[in-house]
Amino acid sequence: MGQVRGNHQPGIFRVEIDGYDGSINFEYAGPFEQTVGVSVTATGPNMVPVKEPTGKLETPDVELRRPMNVNTDMWNLFKETIDAATGAGTVPEDLWKEIDVVQMAQDHTDLARWRLHNSFAFAYLGGEQDVEGDRAKTEGVRLAVEWIERIDL
Repeated sequence: MGQVRGNHQPGIFRVEIDGYDGSINFEYAGPFEQTVGVSVTATGPNMVPVKEPTGKLETPDVELRRPMNVNTDMWNLFKETIDAATGAGTVPEDLWKEIDVVQMAQDHTDLARWRLHNSFAFAYLGGEQDVEGDRAKTEGVRLAVEWIERIDL
């Protein structure tokens, strides 16, 4: 995962997860994007595309990344889902979590908070090295998210 160069400082994100003590810090979280689905039809003599909302929310997966370390909390979050889903063939609803991701300033004051509703980890991303060589290996998880809410601070 390449990093932006220049005066960019890594982000600081605190992640609070139902059922976990404390929080997990990350350098990257996102994207926080939720859109209303759109159907496109072409009408008229010039076949002009017309976009109409379908009323269905579309939310991409959310990825959390941090420098790799000896703490196994991220792996444990992923493993809990896999262990439960292996026999059942699906992720049981009791493992769907409300996950808060808080973006912090460099002085660790809160800037923004997003709530990821009905989320679970479905992929573990381990051991990725920055190809430009100035960053340590990273690890991460990819979360399936039903919907995202921006929470007022």
